[in-house]
Amino acid sequence: MNSKIITYMLINVFYQLVIGLIYPSLPIFMKLAGLNIITISIILSSISILSFTFSIIIGYFYDRTKEKRLMLIIVGSIGVFILSLISAFPRSYYMLPLLGISISALYPMIMVSASEGEKVEKKLGFFWAGGSIGWAIGTGLTGFILKYLGIFYIYVIATGFYVVMVYISVKSYCEEERRGKNTSQAIKVSPLLFIVSFFAIFILFSIDVVKNLYLPTYYVFYLGVSVPIATLTLSVESILEIPSILFFTQLISSKVRDTNVFALSFILAFIYLFLNYLAFNIITAFMAMSFYCLVWGSFIVSSSIIVATISEKFRGLGFGIFNALYPLAGIVTPLYVGVLIKSFGYRHTILYLSLLPLIIGFSYYFIQSKYKIERT
Repeated sequence: MNSKIITYMLINVFYQLVIGLIYPSLPIFMKLAGLNIITISIILSSISILSFTFSIIIGYFYDRTKEKRLMLIIVGSIGVFILSLISAFPRSYYMLPLLGISISALYPMIMVSASEGEKVEKKLGFFWAGGSIGWAIGTGLTGFILKYLGIFYIYVIATGFYVVMVYISVKSYCEEERRGKNTSQAIKVSPLLFIVSFFAIFILFSIDVVKNLYLPTYYVFYLGVSVPIATLTLSVESILEIPSILFFTQLISSKVRDTNVFALSFILAFIYLFLNYLAFNIITAFMAMSFYCLVWGSFIVSSSIIVATISEKFRGLGFGIFNALYPLAGIVTPLYVGVLIKSFGYRHTILYLSLLPLIIGFSYYFIQSKYKIERT
């Protein structure tokens, strides 16, 4: 395997280790510390808002700076400083929103680098496979570390992983190689296809929020699944994402159109939600949740390639928007899903939500068939 491919995979392993350690433990820690639900919600929303904002800002300036390696060092160092500061004062809750800056800092720049040069499909594919590995390990460790060592050690360990990620990112960057990457053909993209692509990405991210926040609750209170088993379904699904991502990476590398795989991911998302609607016990819950590996595997590889293509020379901004859409989905999704659940209940909400990716999938397929990307 190409060393560059391994490098990008390792970068995302360490990045998702950081996320997997911090995100699940943060609300639990604040709840145990006695913070009320309003305060916890404000802090979590603030993290998402700052992550959304700085992903776009960093991507924008990355496109325009000539000192890209220097920007990697500076932004990475800021991320390390923020994590170190929070590690030193873990109970200074007003500083926790700064995690949004730290978490969003390097990602757009790393994805730009992974999306250029040769073997883009494989670099992005293994990049996301590494993310699933890191997330599975991080989420598996965080509960034990929080229980037996405390929040201080979660931040310390996360800071160490972050330092390793920054080091690998900076070390792997080669300015001379990047100067040779801008020899690709010019690309013409329909404005409609551009807008629809990013809107569709937002919708799938919103479904991912539903998967993480609402379906485990649905399993516990409506299917009679225990809390440990309900959260275990997420870990099992995350592990299954790895072969799924590699499969769809190979599929796209074998000249299957990334836009077709992207449209397919929404049809798979419809099936996933419908399976959860049909679930009635622990076995069917595991089966339904595990199916999501096909949704994420097909979506995350194809969407990354599409963003790299339609963003062309403004890939920093393109991937900045891409990464900003997830925290935006985290803010928006609870608003409309909460209303639906209150009106129709969990089961029927899942059924009604399944229609959204079905419509998006078919719509995107026909739009991309009509407005194909033109290379000149």
